[in-house]
Amino acid sequence: MNEETELFLKKVNFLVEKYFLTKHKIMYLIKGLIGGIILWILTFFSLFGGFTNYKKLVDENVKQISASESLRHQAEDLVSNPLFIGGMVEVIIISFVIGYLGMCIFQIIFDLIRGKVFQEFKSEKINLR
Repeated sequence: MNEETELFLKKVNFLVEKYFLTKHKIMYLIKGLIGGIILWILTFFSLFGGFTNYKKLVDENVKQISASESLRHQAEDLVSNPLFIGGMVEVIIISFVIGYLGMCIFQIIFDLIRGKVFQEFKSEKINLR
């Protein structure tokens, strides 16, 4: 490997250790929760465009389900199905992971803008020599 490739790999390793593999385990939870909540809010507003459109959609669906006996039974079967509950847990876990990765990337971009990403890397490089 040449020097440029080796320096690039060291920088990538430094970023992964600094931002993705935190020393404090509670940061996994905090970043995941905040990122997951932001992801759900963005998804909600991109799908429905706000609370008024969501309320209209829910009202229409309630009218359709209450009018049809077969739709009511299908909805009850769906909600009581263990696969539905497992799917909801899976969606929450996936949103937690995506939120964590998103928050880490956001933190890297924010520190890049402030110019503080590689400050510790430069001081480590000086100490290594």
